[in-house]
Amino acid sequence: MQGDQKLALKEDSASLAHLNPLLLTISSVDGVSAILQCLAKELPKIVPCEKVGFCTRIGHDKLEYLELAADSGETKRTELPLMGSSLGQSILQGAVMIDNQTGHLSVFFDSRELFEHGFEAFADLPLVRNGKVFAALRVAARNANSFRQREEHLLELLRDHASNIFYNAITIERLADTEKIFGQVFENSHDAVFIVNPLNGAIAAVNSKAEELTGKSRRELLEERICCIFTSQGDADALLKKIVRENTGKMEIMEYVNGKRERGILQITPKQIHLERGMLLELSCKDVTKELEIKDSYTDLMESISDIVLSLNDKYEFVSINDGMEKILGYGKTALVGTQFASIVYDADLGKLVEAFEKLRMPSVRNVKSVELRLYTAKRTNKYFEFSGKGYYDSLGNLIKVNVVLKDIDESMKGRQLQEMLSRVLTESSDAVFRYDQQGRIQSWNGGANRIFGYSEQEVIEKEVTKLYPPGWESGFESEMAQLRTSGKIDGFESTRMRKDGTQFPARISANTLRDQTGKEIGYVGIVKDLSDKETIRMNAKEREELERRNKEMANEEKRRAYYISSVSHELRTPLTNIHGYSQLLFDEIPGKLNIDQKGQLQVICNETTRLTKLINDILDFSKLESNKFKLNLRYFDLRDLESKCSCLAMAERKGLYVNWELGDEPLQVYGDPNRIAQVFINLISNSIKFTEKGGITVRAERRGRKGKVIRIEVTDTGAGIAQEEWKNIFKKFYQVGREEGKSAGTGLGLTISREIVKLHGGEMGVTWSEKDRGTTIEFTLRTEPKKKKEKRADKPGGEEQQLKDAMEEEKEDIEDSEKAEAAEKAG
Repeated sequence: MQGDQKLALKEDSASLAHLNPLLLTISSVDGVSAILQCLAKELPKIVPCEKVGFCTRIGHDKLEYLELAADSGETKRTELPLMGSSLGQSILQGAVMIDNQTGHLSVFFDSRELFEHGFEAFADLPLVRNGKVFAALRVAARNANSFRQREEHLLELLRDHASNIFYNAITIERLADTEKIFGQVFENSHDAVFIVNPLNGAIAAVNSKAEELTGKSRRELLEERICCIFTSQGDADALLKKIVRENTGKMEIMEYVNGKRERGILQITPKQIHLERGMLLELSCKDVTKELEIKDSYTDLMESISDIVLSLNDKYEFVSINDGMEKILGYGKTALVGTQFASIVYDADLGKLVEAFEKLRMPSVRNVKSVELRLYTAKRTNKYFEFSGKGYYDSLGNLIKVNVVLKDIDESMKGRQLQEMLSRVLTESSDAVFRYDQQGRIQSWNGGANRIFGYSEQEVIEKEVTKLYPPGWESGFESEMAQLRTSGKIDGFESTRMRKDGTQFPARISANTLRDQTGKEIGYVGIVKDLSDKETIRMNAKEREELERRNKEMANEEKRRAYYISSVSHELRTPLTNIHGYSQLLFDEIPGKLNIDQKGQLQVICNETTRLTKLINDILDFSKLESNKFKLNLRYFDLRDLESKCSCLAMAERKGLYVNWELGDEPLQVYGDPNRIAQVFINLISNSIKFTEKGGITVRAERRGRKGKVIRIEVTDTGAGIAQEEWKNIFKKFYQVGREEGKSAGTGLGLTISREIVKLHGGEMGVTWSEKDRGTTIEFTLRTEPKKKKEKRADKPGGEEQQLKDAMEEEKEDIEDSEKAEAAEKAG
């Protein structure tokens, strides 16, 4: 292996000995063409060949192929497309290869054309610099199927050493082109000039004006891309593409950042420079920021010198402001610079400002005029202004700045608002307001006049005002006119006017003289107030007094009735109690034995005295409820303790009915008056027994609500049922279901009293189910603990209202808890 390496080195040394004279020769000449001519002349002395070719890239989309004949020196130059070509692929991929296959398409050259002209041997030599192919060299020979191994080896060595020679020659030519550009364009220009590569935006050359414009040295700029001086890289890239695509030389406007990091406006004049080996862009740039400000803002200022004139940047921040800002709004000229224009706009008008700015963003609109805005003064009051703006845009349509004129319309706007308000007041006024001239002809007519007199505006305009006077009252008009001419007004006095239908009505009359700005009398305003309602009030005063007297008598009568009922009830209950007691003693055979008939008669007496006692108690309870004298003895007790005394078992057994209580095993503690709750149970169960012929009554109770604060009780019977249309009536006082069938002999107060007792306990009662001949369910709720008493806040207004609100919220919470629990139970 070491012997092979020594042999290879020996061959390389021998080959270089043959190549050195050639390499020295091509190194001594200038330019690619001269190098190629030397190769065409000297290379055949080492490697038999008749043609030498050279291919390299020119511009961003083309290749150039230069071919020389070794025998005749004939030169052939051809341009090829880069994209899709073999050289283009090699440059992109960095391929290095030699193709010696006759009659095939090589990586760089079409070998078939050479083969047709008798060239049977050819070699393609890619030239590489820094690992990338930048050009290719071709050698072709006749009458040989291929180069010998030694010749191929010489060509490979030639390629390696010639790559640097050709690369340096190309670089020198391009530098010469650049120097030529400097001499012809750069330093003689009054503008900043940038030479830019359109492919990547890299800056290839700049003049001294470009250094002044950007505040950067030439060396710094040559290391940058052109986007470094613009406010947006995307805008810079888009501009380069537009210049290459359109190639019109049209002036462009862009926003840029100068050496002081200040934003400005740049006027750009583009030009394409086509060189032998590609294209560059020349961008001549001029700062026109001040010119635009002077040209446009000054013109606007002169057109409206008394208004506020200002300039905003693309973020709608203040850039410059005239003296009008301080005179009208009170802000100093520099106080707002750098702040948003929206910061001085009244909050309610920000929507209109946003809409105006959105329009100014569109180059197709450019101008927004007469937008009414309220602006804050330095003292934070607000004034009306008319906003007009004009937008300025760069070549890509981006907003650069907005010039704004603010016209003070505060007085006229407030005057217009006052006029509109007065007009609205006159239109909506219930009084008749009309204007008439010095001859007494009506000139205007409001809605109130239409309503009072019955005439439409069309019916009275230009008609005599005496049309509104009753017959024979025309002289009153003359005296009123005389008073107006003398004193200028008529204070309200009562008189009579006439409607369109001829009816007369009492009215209060007022009038004032109208004068123009010079004080000249130009007409009068009349105001007529209809006093018919006041007259009616006076006429009905006695009737109202009489009604109040009768109401007072009725209230007293109601007090006497309540007292009478209470007294009579007590007087009746005392003897009834005695009768019932002695009858019960006789029935129980305490004095002695009774026969069957006697016992039956005593049973009737006991039953009737019990019924009458209950009627009297119901009447007394109802009277107390109506007079708010019903008292409860509230405490905690177990609902199950009421089962034994409230079941009405004797009544149920007489009819063969059952009374079941389904209360569960756990205690059902409630907070209430056990005697009054027992009264509710007895009323409901006894009612159910009364209207049930078979089956019985079931009482159920269960806790409801998330916190268990509510006990729901159901009393269900298997009786006659209640028609649905009667559900809402059964709790009304004195209402009795089935009275027409003769099945009830009570007062009709039992259910009414029961529901009121439940309400006093913080619960509700109602019918939840009933079907004819199947039965009825009445449900009511009780609380397990007292309601929380809210602290009264007498020191704050609305304390009682807050108590009521708190109570309603607590009740709502309990009901919601109950409903949620019920829904969860059904869902489960």
